[in-house]
Amino acid sequence: MPLHWRYAPQTSHRDLRLDFLRGYFVVVMSIDHLRMFPAWTLPFTGGGRLWVTAAEGFILVSGIVFGNLYRSRAKELGWHKVIAIVAKRALKLYLLAVVGQFLLATGDFILREWRGRPTHVPEAFQDLLKGSFLQIHFSYPYLDILVLYALLLLWGVLAVYLLEQKRWKLVLFGSFILWYAWQQEPASFAIFYAYFKFAIWQFLFILGVVGGYYREELYQWWRRLPLPTWLITLILAIPALLFLFLSYQVVYHDWPMPDYLHIFTDGIGNRQVLSLNRIIFALWLFVALYGLVSWLWRPLNQLLGWLFLLLGQNALLAYLWQAVLTYMIHRLPGYPFEAVGPMLMGFVHVGFILVLWFLVQQLHEPFQAWLQR
Repeated sequence: MPLHWRYAPQTSHRDLRLDFLRGYFVVVMSIDHLRMFPAWTLPFTGGGRLWVTAAEGFILVSGIVFGNLYRSRAKELGWHKVIAIVAKRALKLYLLAVVGQFLLATGDFILREWRGRPTHVPEAFQDLLKGSFLQIHFSYPYLDILVLYALLLLWGVLAVYLLEQKRWKLVLFGSFILWYAWQQEPASFAIFYAYFKFAIWQFLFILGVVGGYYREELYQWWRRLPLPTWLITLILAIPALLFLFLSYQVVYHDWPMPDYLHIFTDGIGNRQVLSLNRIIFALWLFVALYGLVSWLWRPLNQLLGWLFLLLGQNALLAYLWQAVLTYMIHRLPGYPFEAVGPMLMGFVHVGFILVLWFLVQQLHEPFQAWLQR
């Protein structure tokens, strides 16, 4: 593998490999959310049904970026400024979720009255309004992650504060206990009505925060390993990718699971509970992908950087637009367009991503300006 393909560290704190991977996760999530299969894109996305999905990668990368960014910001700006920045951003995310849920739920309310379209929105409009504002009763899929992320920001800034006090054990233990408590009694830890439950997904986010905070220390530890970096990457990547391939075969082709693998796969297929096995696999696969992107950076960036970097650096805006576009497509007459063949449907997915890229390219500057005010 040519050495000049490797990633060259940037002068800024920004790691373009993380942006690249987050952009890739946005693309995969966007296609999976359409739920328009069969298509030739399915082997590249997994359809959101494999033992790990883009959602885990998205949350993990968000935690890594947060931990790395706010370690430096806390030193540069001080804690009063940092808390104000995070609180303001969390409030804006919550307001975006409220407005988005209200508008989309109102659209479903009108469609039910107009053409009798089945929907889960409340029968009374005032209940719809209350549910949108308080994030209860009804939650439109793919927008509920905004509320989750608002909570994660507040949780994350507390974690960084404790990490500044060298209390990393307390951070990991407290996050794990909350995850474990939800596993024992889920109903007691429901904050909002949402598919992505804060109590369990915060554990993956906090693992990312700790990794991002100690990024330089972890990098130095990695360099001290007795094996060459490329060999470590292969040792991690090959079994991780094979395990991912196995999950695809089990889910879509009904492969029987060997008995000796059940200890690794017990509960791993249920994303709603985010089992410890699934978290470990997500971490393992992320490290493998990060290593591969590091070694193949130049060709990958030249081929897909124009797409993944833009979407990864503006992931929130991209996520909002894919939710709106998905909502509109799901409500078109004839959805899910079963008469469309796998080949054409794959190109529909590509067209969807190109439209998303165009919208983000046109709107990312004013959106970032509003978000940072």
